[in-house]
Amino acid sequence: MDVKRIFRHELFLTFFLCCVNGQTSEPFFLVTFPAVIQSGSEAKLCTSVLKPRDGLMDIHLVGNDNQTTLLLQKKTNEELHHCFIFQAPRVDAQSVQKIRVEVQGRSFKFVEERKVMFRPYYPLTFMQTDKPIYNPGQMVHFRAVTMNSSFVALDQMYSMVVVEDSQSNRIGQWTNVSSIRWILQLSHQLNPEARQGMYALKAYIGERMIVHNFEVKKYVLPKFEVTVKAAQTHSVGEEELKIEVCGKYTYNQPVPGRAWVEVCRNPFEYVTVPGVVRPCLNKTAEMNKTGCASFTFNTSAFTNFRFEDYLQDSLVIQANLTEEGTDTVMTKSEAVSLTYEIGKVTFVDLPDVFEHGSVLEGKIKVAHFNGTPIQNTAVYLLEGQSWASRLLQNLTTGSNGLAAFSLNTAGLPNSDLNLMASVTPEVRDTYKKPYFTTDEKNIRLLQPATSYTQTFSELTIEKIEQPLKCDTEITVTIKYNFVGETASNINTAVIYMVLSRGVIVHHGYKKVNVKTSSGAASGSFSFKLFVGADLSPAVQILAYCLLPSDNVVAGNTVLDIEKCFKNKVSVQFSPASAVPGEENTVKLSAPPGSLCGVSAVDQSVLILESGRRLNAEKIFGLLPVQSVSDYPYDVEDEQECLKVRPRRDVRTDSAYEAFKAVGLKVATNLAVREPQCLTYKGLNYQRNFYDVYYRRNGGNFAMSRLAVESLPEVTSAFEVTIRTVFPETWIWQLAEVGYWINAGSCEGSGHHHHLGDGCLLSVL
Repeated sequence: MDVKRIFRHELFLTFFLCCVNGQTSEPFFLVTFPAVIQSGSEAKLCTSVLKPRDGLMDIHLVGNDNQTTLLLQKKTNEELHHCFIFQAPRVDAQSVQKIRVEVQGRSFKFVEERKVMFRPYYPLTFMQTDKPIYNPGQMVHFRAVTMNSSFVALDQMYSMVVVEDSQSNRIGQWTNVSSIRWILQLSHQLNPEARQGMYALKAYIGERMIVHNFEVKKYVLPKFEVTVKAAQTHSVGEEELKIEVCGKYTYNQPVPGRAWVEVCRNPFEYVTVPGVVRPCLNKTAEMNKTGCASFTFNTSAFTNFRFEDYLQDSLVIQANLTEEGTDTVMTKSEAVSLTYEIGKVTFVDLPDVFEHGSVLEGKIKVAHFNGTPIQNTAVYLLEGQSWASRLLQNLTTGSNGLAAFSLNTAGLPNSDLNLMASVTPEVRDTYKKPYFTTDEKNIRLLQPATSYTQTFSELTIEKIEQPLKCDTEITVTIKYNFVGETASNINTAVIYMVLSRGVIVHHGYKKVNVKTSSGAASGSFSFKLFVGADLSPAVQILAYCLLPSDNVVAGNTVLDIEKCFKNKVSVQFSPASAVPGEENTVKLSAPPGSLCGVSAVDQSVLILESGRRLNAEKIFGLLPVQSVSDYPYDVEDEQECLKVRPRRDVRTDSAYEAFKAVGLKVATNLAVREPQCLTYKGLNYQRNFYDVYYRRNGGNFAMSRLAVESLPEVTSAFEVTIRTVFPETWIWQLAEVGYWINAGSCEGSGHHHHLGDGCLLSVL
């Protein structure tokens, strides 16, 4: 038997299936649990008993010392879909143990073991400075906050807090300092002759170290900000590149003046070929009343070069804005990716499966790079692979850019069909040449579903607009499409699970009873899910079921959620806008008992350093798990070789990958995973990504190669006031809810201030 054929076919794995008269013994069971579980937590595992039969299911946790702990014992005489809570062992360091599932009756016994990792999660700690950048001699204000993985604030003793300069010299130190009502707030005076560079704040909790960096350098606050708007990607098929340069003062007024823009295409750094030049174009324009200037460049000047192979596939934009009256110049740079793709060819309305001898119908769409359809253009339908294709039909697109086709499959091979759509009748080299993409679609041959053949059935989870809003209820719809099942009536349970931050948070199932028509049946059902802050920043949904052919089908998806917190905080200036010298008050609203750390800095500071500001993204980045997409290497389970009989097909079932994609381990006696090793006629075939290695017991190895927060716009005139004070940090204080914070006199010359706040409420 051809080894390549074994692995080119989709693979099939059975877990110790006992066979009686050629039929698989019952019951079937499937136990799922997270591959990584927090030490000492209340963990959850979910069980399904399918095709029940009198027996007993025992689930044990097997420790490293082989001591066992009974987690669950259930009878298997009735169908079961339920989750159970168990206490995870407390460990000081990550520990890989095993969960053993035993199902035993009078005439059957199944034993399955799967690895599981228990990992201690440390409290989350972040540090915050009032500004991201300081002049030498300024005061650095900073805070440290510690909380658990549910964002509940904790009082914390810090064994040491230090400040290090750009040469790692310690210039400030505090020992054994504790937070007061959850927040530690300290400050450090920089030396007027302080070295410039990146400084580090380090907080130690036992052996753990938390680091926060800030910059010290001599600077002058910018008066205005420059933005450059251009397409992220530009196609060589588009002759014009449009660029807009805008300038705004920190108080939202447009900047008068003129803009100069230069666009260049740089050669690769390593190029030393004589004659290679850096093509550039530049233009100048006056700013309009809105503070913007528009430019259009002909990009043909950057392509069709003799030395084009030595030029980078990107355009670099540099914009200089010169303020009228002062000649103050601000610079902004952007990069635009350059692509040789000038259009797209895609299949539309093409089925996933077909019956041999039927007429296959579909459409091909041709569009420009920007998505506009192309009419009256030739497009070709091909069959085979890109390196060995066969032309089937010549087509022409209509006014909507679509070309419809009908294909009689009677004259085609009785196998899966690989179709390609292209604007050329053969595949061509597209390197550094304008091209249309080629679409490729594999349509599978419909065959009766058995446990030894590939299943075409699938479960899909309907897409929902993302990110999901917090504190809302959503409807999750699961669609099922059962194809090739020989049973005239399909009665099964579709089990679904919702995970957040690597933990099972919701579980349910829906009984589905549908009649098949021409070997197919489809439908959908829905369930409600409340999206609370405890689910943020994402939920993962898994659905699976067992079909009459004993195939397991599964589907999964990830839904992003807006980053939100249980504490709802609002901040208001009173009045909302003020003239220089006017008193202003900041009002905070938060749950009773909250302690808020409030800061307000001059907007000009954030123009200099916009990326190093505490925000929700950075807080959620502290979580040990946000979502899961794989198993850690340490918990991958070893597999025994699958014995292959002649004429037996082996296949890949996507069910295992669906479980793995949400970080769930699955212990089951059902076929859900492809083998990494096959035994055929005394040879063991070991599979890796590219190769199949085989050996005869006692023999040598041989190898065969496989193919493988913004303020409102200010439009009215304002009174100019001479600025007498120049603070960069306007507010840096702790406030309990219910108090008013007086921001003092608003002495800025029409400046905006960026207000940040974080309120903590401990519920321990």
